[in-house]
Amino acid sequence: MNERVKQLREALGLSQEALGARVGVTRGSISRLESGTNNVTPAMVISLCREFNVNEEWLRTGAGEMKVKSPSDTMDQLKKEFNLDDFSYK
Repeated sequence: MNERVKQLREALGLSQEALGARVGVTRGSISRLESGTNNVTPAMVISLCREFNVNEEWLRTGAGEMKVKSPSDTMDQLKKEFNLDDFSYK
């Protein structure tokens, strides 16, 4: 799970300090999580999933997609797939 925290941070383009600030911990805490010195706590899992719309199963096990699809993501995909203009989309 520690490596997936790093993967998430890098995918988001955030520094350890910026990621930590978003979930209420220090850069050092994120560094220790990523290196495996500290384990990811259940509270940290919840914070990461909530703040960044992360798939909890992916964070815990590596299974599935990193991000949870939101309704707007699905609608944007349908808009593109069916070549809808803004009028047809709304």
